[in-house]
Amino acid sequence: SGPRGLLVGESHAGMLAPALVPVAERQDLTLAAAYLPYCPWVRGLRYNLFGEDCFADQDAAYDRRIAAFDPDIVVLANRPLDDPASPAGLVDADEGPLVLPQQIERVVEARTRATVEALRGDGRQVVIVEPIPVAPDDFSPITCLSQATFEDECRFEARDAPGAQERLFRSLDDADDGVWSIDLDRLVCPDLPTCDPVVDDQVVMYDSNHLATGFAATLADGLEA
Repeated sequence: SGPRGLLVGESHAGMLAPALVPVAERQDLTLAAAYLPYCPWVRGLRYNLFGEDCFADQDAAYDRRIAAFDPDIVVLANRPLDDPASPAGLVDADEGPLVLPQQIERVVEARTRATVEALRGDGRQVVIVEPIPVAPDDFSPITCLSQATFEDECRFEARDAPGAQERLFRSLDDADDGVWSIDLDRLVCPDLPTCDPVVDDQVVMYDSNHLATGFAATLADGLEA
């Protein structure tokens, strides 16, 4: 009876589910998920160190699962692709491994635009959740907390200026009333660029780049707003 929403992406999409479920309930939204294990939502891109089945999983999601569920709104989320704290090596379906920065930016932009335009061409509204701040790959706030004397020993400094990927998302938002780019950075790190390991008595992350389930659930009101 109400609108139908579909959450698409890898583990960073899954970690948003505790926040999205109560929003869906309050908005009378039927919510489903199409998770892509180890795989970005940008169709035609995969990570170079894992996700060998990514392109097949993307095809299944976009050609079959989305068509079968027929959502009105598609929510897209994955890890940052261009944050120097946690670099993500990428492989393109046509060009193979992406190496040069100019090549990466060009291909990511083209693939992102094509993915969003295809969803919009089917009449669906698109919500892009910008990647959350991440700690350096060699630093886990929750591991730090298990060893530290004081919480502030486990803070980290995140990027506070939008990267090329986020600027692209915002340009898609600006150009199309049916596309939204959502920035959750200050919900995750209220004192950005400093990110605290605990916010409102909740441990924020369970590793360097994934939100803890309990903390994610506290983001529902902010996400809905």
